[in-house]
Order: sequence, then C-alpha cells, then structure tokens
Amino acid sequence: MGAGTGFVGLHLVDSAKTVEQLIAVESSCSAVNMCRDNLLAYDRRADLAKETMCSPVEALVPGRFMPGDAIVANPPYLPSPPWKRRFLNQDALYGTDLLCHLIHLSNKMSIPLALCYSTLAQPEVDQSLEHEEGLRVRLLLERKLPLRVALPASTISWLLAERGLLVDDADVFQFHHAVRVVAMSR
Repeated sequence: MGAGTGFVGLHLVDSAKTVEQLIAVESSCSAVNMCRDNLLAYDRRADLAKETMCSPVEALVPGRFMPGDAIVANPPYLPSPPWKRRFLNQDALYGTDLLCHLIHLSNKMSIPLALCYSTLAQPEVDQSLEHEEGLRVRLLLERKLPLRVALPASTISWLLAERGLLVDDADVFQFHHAVRVVAMSR
C-alpha cells in the first residue's frame, strides 16, 4: 500500500524469500506506471509482481486478503497542520489518515502490517494504537533522514514547534526527521 516507485516492494521480494505474490497499490497513476516498470525490470523476482493498480487504498481492501497475507505500507506520512486539514479532500484517505486506517484494518482483519512512517506523525500513530486492542507493535528500524519535501514556512514552523522536526545546519538539507518501520500483529 502506497507503493510509490516500487522501491519497498523490490526490497521486500529480494529479502523475504517467502513472498509468493506482490500486489502494488498506489493512488498516483504516474507512480503506478513507474512502479510497474521498476518491478517488471527486476529480473530476479519479476514473476512475483503480478499486479499494480492505481486506486485509493480504502477502495481495495475489503475482501482482498487471504490467510497468510500481509500488508506492507509506505504511505505519505507527513501530518497536516490543523489549519490545512479543512482543505483536504475528506473522501480519500491520505497521509496520517491513511496510516490510522491501515492500523485499524490490520487489527480488525488480523493481518500483519509492516508500516513505515515519520515520527512527525507519532501523535496520530499513538492515538490510533490506543484504540486497537490486542495489537503487538515491534520496532524494526529507525533512521534519521533529511526531509526532502518543499513545505510552506508556516508548516515548517508548526513541525518544528509541535512535531519534533530536527534542524541540522551542518547538512545540505536543513531539516530532518526520523523514519520508523514497525511490525504490527495480533
């Protein structure tokens, strides 16, 4: 979910020898085309990339999972400041709303979830986890990375003041955040 250019999917099929089939879901149709090309060009395990689809995640999930399936998600994970939320399309899940949806879905359907997210969205992740019973969370990886997204000054100020955005004046990229990969299961 949130397949982007297919980088996470490529790493998954290369490192997890038990993967039998990869279905890449992405809401950006141009990213889906790039993802499909990247997955098909990857000679060693291209046979696993059976399907790439351009669709909002919430439209696909019901009825798609079988026993033994897992969700691997790398969705857009930056939180939106409160004053921007009212302008977002409320009919489609995006960013932290999508993170929360996937956490709930994983628990509800008892499907393991590997989720990549920015610690800038930690309050939303924590709040979502508080509403789920019986969900075990295991930290797999955490890395400090440059934030390479152009954001308005007001959003940067909010992220600095309220979300723990890091400043590193010694780096080419001034702003940094931590990215976590967690495994969730019942």
